[in-house]
Amino acid sequence: MHYGDIIASDVDIANLFALLFNSVYKSPLPPPPPHWNAENIGIKPFTFLPSRLTIELVEVEENLLSLRTTKSRGPDGISAQFLFSIRAQLKYPLLCLFNLSLAEGIFSSIWKTSQVTPIYKSGDPGSVSNYRPISGLPLIGKLFEKIVNKCIERRFKLVLSTNQHGFYGGRSTTTSALEFSAFIRDSFKNMSQVDVIFTDISKAFDSINHIVLIDILDRLGIGEPLLSWFKSYITGRRQFVSLFNQKSAEYLVTSGVPQGGHLSPLLFNILINTLCESVDSKMLLFADDVKLYNWVQSESDAILLQESLNKLVHWCNTVGLELAIHKCKVMSFSRRHSIIQYDYSIDNVMLQRINQVEDLGFIFTPMLSFAPHIDWIVGKALRSLGFIRRRAGSVMSVKCLLILYATLVRSIVEYGSVVWSPRTKCDIIRIERVQHRLLSMVSRSMGINHEPHDYKPVLIALNLSTLSERRNMSDIKLLNSLVSGVIDSPDLLSRIGFRIPGTTRSRDPYYLASVSKNYLDDDPLRRAMSLVNSQTS
Repeated sequence: MHYGDIIASDVDIANLFALLFNSVYKSPLPPPPPHWNAENIGIKPFTFLPSRLTIELVEVEENLLSLRTTKSRGPDGISAQFLFSIRAQLKYPLLCLFNLSLAEGIFSSIWKTSQVTPIYKSGDPGSVSNYRPISGLPLIGKLFEKIVNKCIERRFKLVLSTNQHGFYGGRSTTTSALEFSAFIRDSFKNMSQVDVIFTDISKAFDSINHIVLIDILDRLGIGEPLLSWFKSYITGRRQFVSLFNQKSAEYLVTSGVPQGGHLSPLLFNILINTLCESVDSKMLLFADDVKLYNWVQSESDAILLQESLNKLVHWCNTVGLELAIHKCKVMSFSRRHSIIQYDYSIDNVMLQRINQVEDLGFIFTPMLSFAPHIDWIVGKALRSLGFIRRRAGSVMSVKCLLILYATLVRSIVEYGSVVWSPRTKCDIIRIERVQHRLLSMVSRSMGINHEPHDYKPVLIALNLSTLSERRNMSDIKLLNSLVSGVIDSPDLLSRIGFRIPGTTRSRDPYYLASVSKNYLDDDPLRRAMSLVNSQTS
């Protein structure tokens, strides 16, 4: 079978999907990359990383108790409901089995077979290339690695860079975007520009070389038998595609970390963390999304950024990953009329220069105006609301309508609102119109009378807040989460100005320095501190 073939048999279709999904892995079993040398990426050993683990009975009990009974069966046919129902009889055998596995450094092969289900993405549904794989792992194996992950993640957090915002508790796409936009505003204060290189690593999770990953764990300080256990965990895995109650032939997974595994995000972060030691420029990561950036006040600054890009390319070659050069872009942020235009390149291929970018769900422009982002989310939210209204608006209960609105519509206009929350009345009204459309539908259904464009009676009847009020609450929540440590961002925390009690009568908890430009007044943390001060005055 080949791509482009017309297949009718269910088994043949499953095998064609298996052929596609298997193609992303490095095959055959790859040796270390030709440039691999751990010395080249400056790995620092840590004495506090573990060499052996012992699981306690209470950890097994807690995780068995937390099993969700609605989960589907694993590829071994064992369901979560079954495990939950016999948890009292199962906890001691599992405790012995898990600790024996850790002591001998062997992860059982019966937990290393994944069942893959194709999920449609977009495009022609008749083409296998328009589907993505979702893996199902044996539930006992997943429970085991969940316990192991909880045992070691706290120690590894001390190793991982603060530049990584993906798969890290207390960080998110929002914290990444806040740090990024704060750096750009700092450059605006100094009438400078920021050049940003957005990179794309091809199939990063599936392309990790197992030998490289184990070598990194070894050099970081993971000892035996835990090192052998990790090696056993990531190697020798197999998959098959399940479709129409048919199974494809099994195929060997020769690279990458297991999709859906509890340990996979941590292992990926450990590998990509070595990049942070190799690059000199500012950098932010969200899993495998990497952007390099720096102030550019002269061509020499741009050359330094190019050198950092070269180091990124060298790092990829060293660990065996590949950059999708055609997807890598460069963008300059500045409020000046003229900018320094430097031609950044990868392997002598010039990168495309853009004037607008969607990054982690936010649309950024050179002057850090979020008007295009607001246009985008308002349009998207109105289309979602229109879909709900056309499909079920006239027959659906108000309760169901509100649930769908909160899930499918309001979530769009509130995603990361602390990053882009508007200051102008025009933008505030434009966003509020999304909720007004819903309130108009509900008021007719419930017979609530109100003046034209005055939806306050409907809001009161439904116990809803305006979207503007909800954004203000999100701003305050952000500030409180930073101060209390729920959000883990040293960079953002350092930007909070606390007012030291003095002889003045001011009770404001936060100090706000005066600014001379409106765009500096849009700073999310400044906006949040101002809101809190206004409530305590």
